[in-house]
Order: sequence, then structure tokens, then C-alpha cells
Amino acid sequence: MLTKRQKQTLNYIRKYVGEHDYAPSLEEIKKHLGLTSVSTAHYHVQALQSMGYLQKEDNQPRALAVFSKQKLIHIPLLGVIAAGQPIEAIEDKESIVMPQSKIKQGSNYFALRVAGESMIDENINDGDIVIIRSQATAENGQKVVALINNHEVTLKKIYKNGNKVRLEPANPEFKTIAIPAKNVKVQGVLVDIIKSHTDDAKIDAVNNFIADKSKKSINSSRKTSNRKKFEYPDDFIDKIICGDSLEIMRQMPSGSIDLVVTSPPYNLKNSTGNGMKDGRGGKWAKAALINGYSHHHDCMPHAEYAKWQRECLKEMYRVINDTGAIMYNHKWRVQGGLLQDRQDIVKNFPVRQVIIWRRKGGINFNPGYFLPTYEVIYIIPKPKFKLAKKANAYGDVWEFTQEMKNEHPAPFPAALIEICVSSTDAKIILDPFMGSGTTAIVAKGLKRNFIGIDISPEYCKMAERRLKRNEKQSETLSLKAQQTFF
Repeated sequence: MLTKRQKQTLNYIRKYVGEHDYAPSLEEIKKHLGLTSVSTAHYHVQALQSMGYLQKEDNQPRALAVFSKQKLIHIPLLGVIAAGQPIEAIEDKESIVMPQSKIKQGSNYFALRVAGESMIDENINDGDIVIIRSQATAENGQKVVALINNHEVTLKKIYKNGNKVRLEPANPEFKTIAIPAKNVKVQGVLVDIIKSHTDDAKIDAVNNFIADKSKKSINSSRKTSNRKKFEYPDDFIDKIICGDSLEIMRQMPSGSIDLVVTSPPYNLKNSTGNGMKDGRGGKWAKAALINGYSHHHDCMPHAEYAKWQRECLKEMYRVINDTGAIMYNHKWRVQGGLLQDRQDIVKNFPVRQVIIWRRKGGINFNPGYFLPTYEVIYIIPKPKFKLAKKANAYGDVWEFTQEMKNEHPAPFPAALIEICVSSTDAKIILDPFMGSGTTAIVAKGLKRNFIGIDISPEYCKMAERRLKRNEKQSETLSLKAQQTFF
């Protein structure tokens, strides 16, 4: 199944090839479809290639060369499978069409429609269609169709241990199914997913949230403002998206991002001290964050905050490609007399390096420890990630002055983001906590593409205004002078 935009791209290429005997350029595809950038056209072409609808021929004079149509095959759609509690499969006697190049010859396949949300952390959502290769065995950790007690089926990750089997969900809201191995039969292994939002007859909505200013939790302080369908990349590339970062990221394809650079809210108002918590800490009484962020109070129960940030990191890691990385800025602090080093957030993620961001100045009202002068940036890469040429010469201690002339209560220094982005060859940079738009203006200044997400309409408007100003004169022109490395 193709998205509406992919169908338009494919039809245009076929028509163009029929008329000219060679394929259109990316620029021609961009103009014909009214796209905002060549990178968007390139994304659609790559998607069609990966799905087998197009095939690039080597040694052709144009960027796209000649594409040939792939043979299509029909796969039976057998019914509905639970990604939640087990339910019975129902034979609907339908079929779906897929390119033959996506299917391994000599194997049998079938398709099932997903019901439920227990696999959402694997980007398998309610209404998606999963392609299953029929087989009776599976390796630990594989996503399988499991037959339970000879009459119920479910989609889960399987783990075998002796005479026991665990069927694990990919959603912390659902419980693991533990069952004797004799009561479980593997029916097949998942090999592909067809997202439900590719069906133009449906709207698999994403929620945009607006806070109601209550001081409970982030889940209770946000409410749905509207429902909108987002289609990648048209609704994402070089866009500021107002909505909940976690929900928006779940609408993005896996492996679609080159680099994530972000600094989330630190949850500073949830504190064992008196400074940021209620403003009784001398100069802290004038700090902008005393009132929290616009549309986020920054005072979640700590365990809930850590869980939220881990879920965000899982989505960030899913959307980066095989050569991508996450640069995740956070702040260590003392709580209850002990160091809170954020290990409860980054534990089990493949942290390769920790960069020290040494700030200038600071205030410390506690006689129990020295003045904190740094924050950290966790480098969380995919295995094939490499720095740009000569960037490995930089030290791992960076000194940057905090942003002083910015309306946002906790702005990210543009010079800091500039070195993060320019140290890679990334073309598409995501910031799921965009704030005042610093990552966006740096990306544009370096001629890269960006995706910015923020829950605050106020900050989204702030970022849009800043981007407009930077069209006339880029803030990135003077950044090199602000960099110091050790």
C-alpha cells in the first residue's frame, strides 16, 4: 500500500518515462508535485525503491535514470490479530498487493490487521497490517504470531526459557504473557509492516496536546486540541509541529532521521530543595522557570518523568537510521544529598560518549556541595555512526555561554547546537523539544533540513518568527567565535 503522495510520485515517474524514455529529475518531481524541497522528492523516490516499485539502473546520465515496474503478488489477508489481549483471527478472504522483490521466494506469507496498542514501541499501531512469514520456530526477541491454547492468536515478542515462554508487549502499559511452552505455537514471524495511515480512506489521527495548567502530571495536564493526520515527509521536513513530542514521533517512519539534537525539560521544579521548587532560593525567585514552561509545568513525579523520557528516547532511537545518532542534553543535580546522574533515563541505551558542556557563571545556595558549572550531552548512536571528517579532533569538554537574549525560559545555545550538527554529515535533524527554534535556525544556516516539535503554541510561534528573521540574516554567521574546546 502506498501513501497518496507516493502514488502521485510513482504515477508521474511512469508517465514521464513513457513520454521521454528517461526518468524525471528530483527537481522536476518537486515542481510537479508542489513539494517544498528536493529532499522531500528524494525521500518519496527512495521509499518507492525500497518497496520495490521502482528500480534504479546503473550508469545512466540523469540522477534517477530509468525505473522499471516490479511484478506484484497477492498475499492473503486472513483477518485481525491482537496487539493487546489475545482475540481470535477471523478470515476476511481479502488480499493485499506487494512487490515481489519484498518477498523471499520459497516461503509462504500471509497478512493480518493489527488491533490494539501493545506493540506501539515497535512502531506497530492499531489498524496497521503486518506481513508474516509462515514458520513454526522463532529466535528469542523476534516478533511472532503466537497461537495460544489452540484457538487464540496474538502478536508479541517471544522469549523461550526451558519449558516456559514469555510473550512480551512493546508498551509498558501492557503485561507480559507467561505461559507453558506446550500451550504456545509459533505461526509465523513478522517481516514487514504496512502503516494504516497509508490508506487514504482513513485518518489514523495523531493527538496535539494543550496543557490545562494543572499541577498534577504531564498526562493529566495535557488535553487533545485537535486531531490531524501527519504524512512523512511532507508534514515534517522543515516544519515546526505543535504537539506532543512522543505522539508526533510515533507517526514518523523508522530510520527516517539522520540526527537528533535535543534538550528536554529537566523537571527542575520537582526538587528536594527550596530554590526552583517554590522560589524561596534568593535569586532563583526571579528565574523564568519558577513558573515552569508554557504548557508544561516541569514538576512531574520523578519516576513518571524518567519513564516519559525513556519512552521519548526509544522513539528517537527508532527514527534515526543505521548511521544516525542522538545527542541528548541533560543536567545532573543533587537531590536529597545525592547525585542524580540521570542513569534511570539512559540505562540500557547504547551511550558511546558523554560530552561535558561547561557553562559560564552560575548560582549555588547549598553549602553542601561545590557550584555546578556543567551539563552533559549523551551521544547515543546506531552502530555505524561516524563523525564528519576532522570532527574527532574536538575534545569532549565544550565551553559555551548560556543564551542570554532569548524569550524562552531555558534556551539551548545556538553555538552548542552548531557544533553538534556540523560534526556530522546529517541531512535531516530532529529536535522533539524545539523550544524557541534554535536547532531549526542552526540546521538552516548549515543548509540542512530540520524537524521541530514542541507542545507549546507560544514557543512554536516564537520559533516561526525566529526562522523568518534568520532568512534575512542568519544567527549562525558569528557562532565560530563562541566555541572553546578542551
